Amino acid sequence: MIYGIDYYGFVYLWYDTKNKKYIIGSHHGSTEDGYTTSTGGDHVKNIFLKRPETMKRKILAYNSIDDKTITKLLEQKILDKRPHIDKNDRYY
Repeated sequence: MIYGIDYYGFVYLWYDTKNKKYIIGSHHGSTEDGYTTSTGGDHVKNIFLKRPETMKRKILAYNSIDDKTITKLLEQKILDKRPHIDKNDRYY
């Protein structure tokens, strides 16, 4: 997949192998630009700083349209398949 040709944004799933927790989010940009996540606030930010080797990322979907709104809608579609994710202790 080539950024700017095949895709413009993506939905990701991070897995914290130490705490066995997940993060779902999206980013309108390249998979290789260093972006991690804004989900989870300072707690998750510190995980990436202190033990990045325990975080594994999987791309769940790509957005082929250069529109941030579409990237966010794609993320929401995936989140909607996980009802009550906000109360699930397996997710940050």
